[in-house]
Amino acid sequence: MISGYRHDDCYRNLRALGIKSEAMWFGWKQGFIDLNNDYHNREEAAAIAFEQGQIKEKKEMLFSEDLY
Repeated sequence: MISGYRHDDCYRNLRALGIKSEAMWFGWKQGFIDLNNDYHNREEAAAIAFEQGQIKEKKEMLFSEDLY
């Protein structure tokens, strides 16, 4: 699992590990880690963010840009 504060941090970490091409990580699962360090896919994270008032409107998928 590659993690970071924002998704761009994850991409930077991938590049630091020598995985420099987006084609190399195409198809990998992407999502969010909560305060309990539990992974949630984009769909689950969207529901959680809405329920917790982190976003104002329901979305099918959450992107980090939705949170700032």
